[in-house]
Amino acid sequence: MECLCGKTFKSRAGYGNHKKYCTGSGTRLDRKKKSAAWTCPICNKHIHSRRERHVEICDGLGGGVLKRKKGPGRAWRKGKTYEEIYGSRADEMKQKVSQPSEARVAANQSLEKRRKCSETAKRIGLGGPTKRGGRGKFGWYRGYWCDSSWELAWVIYSLEHEQPFIRNKEGFPYEFKGKNKKYYPDFQLPDGSYVEIKGYLSPEFERKKESFPCKLQVLTLVEIKPILEYVEKKYGKDFIKLYE
Repeated sequence: MECLCGKTFKSRAGYGNHKKYCTGSGTRLDRKKKSAAWTCPICNKHIHSRRERHVEICDGLGGGVLKRKKGPGRAWRKGKTYEEIYGSRADEMKQKVSQPSEARVAANQSLEKRRKCSETAKRIGLGGPTKRGGRGKFGWYRGYWCDSSWELAWVIYSLEHEQPFIRNKEGFPYEFKGKNKKYYPDFQLPDGSYVEIKGYLSPEFERKKESFPCKLQVLTLVEIKPILEYVEKKYGKDFIKLYE
């Protein structure tokens, strides 16, 4: 058995061991040695091996293998703004990232997804007039229990504007899909009306409203936004640190 450098061997084992260190013409180490002095003319990156592979996928930014997956978060894009990455397409990409696709929205609203969320909520004890009725950032603020940052913002705003309220603990019956359940609004006002702070209006919540016997004020993102802006301006975006 003969190597490209001209040396012969009696066994395959000896030849294999020789190939690891052989620097003769045409060997692996010889090819590596030749490419070690090569610099890419596109991205100016020094290439030690796999020169052909780099040329094939070079993106001009020194990270050829990243060309297939563009977007914020990749190593070479760390710390850069959308304008620096996408240029004139920055606004388009911001809009694309901020809005979920129709397929994702449909998947989140599917019956299977809602069934799994319901099973998870039951398993960890969510729901009802408990100290944790949701998945938001919860805690106590001046004697009032809040299940989310939105509820905390509403409580802060109401207290600072001298709007009296109490935390509701009364359940109101309703029926949904043949099952009898109870609905617990978030807060009660002195005039007997109730306040519900809701981020997502589901078909079941629509059924709750239909069966609810009292006046109900529902605060979604549109209604709660001015309150959030007031609280964030006064206490900062990390206002949940106000929890006791």
